[in-house]
Amino acid sequence: MIYRFNRFNGLYILVLLVGYIIMSLLPGLVGTNSRMITVPFRGLVLLWSLYILIRGIIWKGHNTIPAWQWVLFIAFWVIYVFRIIYDLYYVGIRATVFPSTLDYLLNAVGVCLLPAGAIRYADNVDYQWVLKYFFNLLLIALLFSLLLNLSNPLEEEVAHQGQYSGSSAMNTISYGHYGVTFSLLSMFLFNKSGEFYKKLFYVACFFFGLFIMYLAGSRSPLVALIVCLLFFQVNNTGLFKGLLFILLLTVPLIIFSNQIIEFLSGFGGSFITRVLATIKTGNSSGRDVLYAEAYNQFLDSPIFGSAFLLQGGVGNGFYPHNIFLEAFMATGVIGGLIFISWVFQCLRISYKLISASNQNAWAGVLFLQYLIYAMFSQAIFSNAEFWYLSVIIWSITYSSVKQKQIELYVTSKSITKQLV
Repeated sequence: MIYRFNRFNGLYILVLLVGYIIMSLLPGLVGTNSRMITVPFRGLVLLWSLYILIRGIIWKGHNTIPAWQWVLFIAFWVIYVFRIIYDLYYVGIRATVFPSTLDYLLNAVGVCLLPAGAIRYADNVDYQWVLKYFFNLLLIALLFSLLLNLSNPLEEEVAHQGQYSGSSAMNTISYGHYGVTFSLLSMFLFNKSGEFYKKLFYVACFFFGLFIMYLAGSRSPLVALIVCLLFFQVNNTGLFKGLLFILLLTVPLIIFSNQIIEFLSGFGGSFITRVLATIKTGNSSGRDVLYAEAYNQFLDSPIFGSAFLLQGGVGNGFYPHNIFLEAFMATGVIGGLIFISWVFQCLRISYKLISASNQNAWAGVLFLQYLIYAMFSQAIFSNAEFWYLSVIIWSITYSSVKQKQIELYVTSKSITKQLV
């Protein structure tokens, strides 16, 4: 085999992408506290990440991303981690997201930074193998989550604003985004498959993901779905074919809208009501207030930033629900511009993967999804999937280049031997 894949590293990437949703379902199945399972899981992933990092740093040749491309990522995280330590242990800012100040560092460094950094040293990954098992395991996890949700009395499940959560260890927004992730993977595999029965299967899976999104009842997953569909289809197949594909998906939803709404009403939920209310009134669930507070806080110290959490108003001690505002608020113009540069480079790579019809372009689509997620929810220190995917797309790009170089080298040697 010309290019030998490393299944150990592939398994690591797979665990990062789908491990948490699987672990979050176990407390509901065995009847225990969610932290009894999710905390050891996070600890295991951290140890695994440290092993890959140490192995990659000590033994050269394992890194998948050139050092000069890695500077932006490291520079931002150095500034951001310093800000967290300074705010929590020197200034003593108000922090209400976690009960312990240590939890912020554990999430930022242990859940986001180190696992994402380890991806750089997870070389020779077969991302087609990752895609295959990512799709299959996510399907199983969503089916189990559906059974867990619907096995309980409807009133208990929709008591919180008519929104289902995937499990006790997952919030409704994350659950909705997992549904969108499954729909996007189904769309990608639909485009890559040539067999009719497989295409039919992926269409069914696409709508199953939409059903999960509906049950979650959050609106940002819908925004992410629409943007990612347009981004992928237009750049992959061209403007006309891309829009035609999306039209073919939406026409049945419009024609059978009454029947679909009647069917969905049997499961409760408030997704349709929330979407219509947003369209009519522009309701943002109070996020506009948080955005304004974050902007004002940035103006208080625009060069170096003021604090990594809001320190006034209704969001006092909380995060602003927008990763760009948060980056500027926490790290000032310097860190904010570094962060924007990293995101821009990641979007550029995603575009190139999709427009070139790369077989691993699915990671670029998912990066865009979790970037949109980060613009409406989560914080820099908790949006793990965003950080993982931002490194994965770079790893895919340079792994593809490396593979082509090896294949060209082996082919040229073979031709030379034949000539001799």
